[in-house]
Amino acid sequence: MRITSLLLQISFLSIWQTAVISTAICQNGFNKIESYSGSKSVNFDDVLYINNEINVRGDIYVDSLNTWGLLISRMDTNGLVNWYRVFTNDSNYIITNTPSRFIRTKTKGFAIPNYLWGTGKIIFYLIDSTGRQLTNQILPKFGLAVFPFDIIQVQKNFLIFGQVQKEDFNEDLFVIAVDSVGHEKWIKFYGDSLNDEIFGDVIDQNDGNFTISASIFNAKFFDEPFGQGWVRPWFLTIDTSGNIVKEWKGNKNDSRTFGGGQVYRTKKGDWIIVSTEYKDVLSAGVTDLNDAPTVSRLDSNFNLIWKTYLSDYTGMFDLIADMEYDTSRDEIVVAGQRAVYFNPWSGAYEAWIAKLSADGQILWSVSDTSSEIMWPYADPYIGGLEIAPSGSIYAAGYLDDLHSPRRNYGYLIKVTPDGCMSTLCNTTSINDQIQKKSHKVLVYPNPVIDEIHISVNDLSGPTDFLAYDLYGQIVSKVKLRQGDNTISLDLPSGIYFYSVSKNQEIISSVKFVVR
Repeated sequence: MRITSLLLQISFLSIWQTAVISTAICQNGFNKIESYSGSKSVNFDDVLYINNEINVRGDIYVDSLNTWGLLISRMDTNGLVNWYRVFTNDSNYIITNTPSRFIRTKTKGFAIPNYLWGTGKIIFYLIDSTGRQLTNQILPKFGLAVFPFDIIQVQKNFLIFGQVQKEDFNEDLFVIAVDSVGHEKWIKFYGDSLNDEIFGDVIDQNDGNFTISASIFNAKFFDEPFGQGWVRPWFLTIDTSGNIVKEWKGNKNDSRTFGGGQVYRTKKGDWIIVSTEYKDVLSAGVTDLNDAPTVSRLDSNFNLIWKTYLSDYTGMFDLIADMEYDTSRDEIVVAGQRAVYFNPWSGAYEAWIAKLSADGQILWSVSDTSSEIMWPYADPYIGGLEIAPSGSIYAAGYLDDLHSPRRNYGYLIKVTPDGCMSTLCNTTSINDQIQKKSHKVLVYPNPVIDEIHISVNDLSGPTDFLAYDLYGQIVSKVKLRQGDNTISLDLPSGIYFYSVSKNQEIISSVKFVVR
């Protein structure tokens, strides 16, 4: 979840990426930030793919008003902004924790629940297909803090699902029903006073019932040493009145799944569940509680079919934020972020997307390091995931930069069906590149010590090599010739980017490390 301390950020690295990528229309995959006039900080909480366009929702800091508001934006499939709208409240920030869903309504507009920061209230927006506000309603206070995480339309009404911190500081689930213009009809809470209930996801069963994926945490679960408490999966199915019609509570520290993550139900009734498991890990003489995301498939009676660990506890904060099931290809796609450590004292945070087969095999896993290896750095967080009919994958989130002043920038990623996240899909392994004879430019080695080698197979026009630092400044520029080129790089250790352009069109752009 995003908290107040994560809300004021920017990334110099990604600003450079935007400038480079926008010149390369032929890209297959990309990762870039989106900038909006009049704002120094933006984040994306969710993404929808509709009619060959990308729609995102999030929060935006409006410089002239000195306030946070709701952002909705529409882009083309290259990430170029077609239009955006900003909505603010006169007296309170609109700040909703990531991830937070929005939906397309039956009238082709959008329904967007948000949190009025510090009030314990939800503000609910209805917006038409062009971004024009139809109505907004502020619902009565019902807790110390509320987090609206999901929404489903039921005929002309809406159900808003989420998590609330109540006056006794206990965490419970909630569901609010509102009418067609956002007036509250009823609210119900789910949980007990002894433990915390953590919301994960909700699915429409298309039979008048809705299943919520959650976890129940014992208060001592995160106490040191780890393991004094427990967590257990909780699936509750409610009807349109909020009454529980069916529920399943797994075992404490259940070996099948801890629950509390994204969920999908197959046509045969199987459950596919994202979860996170924890254990103490000793690193650099200190014991920390590390995370490992899992994906489990259970049958309709919650018997385990398979379980896949997506990481091995080597990263402290690995997390899956969203999951989609590609029904046409019978494949599972997950997106989130993970920590990668180069040694016990330094590392990087990465945006992370992986694809699994229906039997739980990891088909590919890709990530993009948007951080400097050493402090200061920028961390990417993923909020939403969508799969286009073509199989292309879009993920939206934000970059949290720890430079002063701290800011956010909305972050958009496109990954091809076979796992390419970068422009033109060039690899950084020379062995991989040599095997792909169609590549016209080979660049190696990576990491670089003193020299970088560039082999140009087709020199049909002026070809340039440019190296950039993390701030987008050109640190090396060389004209290339046909065949092999050796370039001496007298650069400080760190992360850089290069581009190879021919006739002013970028044909290769990759990150490299100087040791």
